[in-house]
Amino acid sequence: MPELETSIVWLGAIAGALSSIAALLSLAFKPFLKLKERVKVLEDEIRTLKEELAEHQDKLNKDHHSFLLQQDVNRLLLESTSNLLKHNVDGNNTKQMMDCARRIDDLVFARGSSIKEEL
Repeated sequence: MPELETSIVWLGAIAGALSSIAALLSLAFKPFLKLKERVKVLEDEIRTLKEELAEHQDKLNKDHHSFLLQQDVNRLLLESTSNLLKHNVDGNNTKQMMDCARRIDDLVFARGSSIKEEL
């Protein structure tokens, strides 16, 4: 009978030790599990931010292209105005005025209707 009691005590001690080890392992791995969840949340947030960044970058590229087109139009209009003023003052610059008129026609007929469509 003492051997049975000793065996029961040993089994209880082993069960208690296993239970303690399991609890210790659970406590040891708990921060890693929380960290894994946090990394997943951060990866999702970064993915969302990258998508938004790409969308905004596309819009900025379109705006930049639009500004370049507007810059060309403004340059042509200012040059035409300058030539017109010079012609009114001295009657010369007819050739430059004809050249500007041709370029304005080219701009209006070739690109004028499609500037917004390019964006």
